[in-house]
Amino acid sequence: MKTPDTILDFIPPRLLARDKRKDRRSIATINKIMVATEDLLLNHENTRITILSVCKHAGVSRGTLYRYFSSLEELLDLFTEFMRERFYKRLENVLDPYIDIDEKFDAFIDYFDKYLANGTSKKFLQVAPLYALNYYGRIFDEAVQNFKHLLEDVFDEWEARIDKPIDRELICEMMMRLILSEQLTSGKTPTRKLLVGIKKMII
Repeated sequence: MKTPDTILDFIPPRLLARDKRKDRRSIATINKIMVATEDLLLNHENTRITILSVCKHAGVSRGTLYRYFSSLEELLDLFTEFMRERFYKRLENVLDPYIDIDEKFDAFIDYFDKYLANGTSKKFLQVAPLYALNYYGRIFDEAVQNFKHLLEDVFDEWEARIDKPIDRELICEMMMRLILSEQLTSGKTPTRKLLVGIKKMII
């Protein structure tokens, strides 16, 4: 499956179905709206996001935006769905080349280390705090299951080394809680060191 690097790779048919024209102009308009949403949420120097700010940033009217999205929440739902799919596909592509289990887990740590360091997730929390907090709660279990799947062979090797089963669900939940806590507040101990500590604790 191709990594959706742009919203053009990801636009759901249900959005185009709302516009009778269903032509290239509709696709381009949705793309403009989503690009503006990403910029306002993650890059632009603003403190909050509204339908009006998205329209102004995208250069479209409110009527045009409402042709595709019934509310700001629906717009953010699509945007975060796109970002989440791109995030996990990129993580999968980063981990796939590794055969050595220790190197693979190190690559997993590096990926999150760089992701947290760029600060975009904290920007999201600042601009849309209520939505972001609710969103983190909704995607928590999904993230745990994705971690379990992506690190399956790592866990297999760890169990072989210690000759005992490990609680994969608990380990992935610990890592997800750690990642989320780093987005909410910066601790004194670097995230990378804490993630490495989870491996040391198990072994």
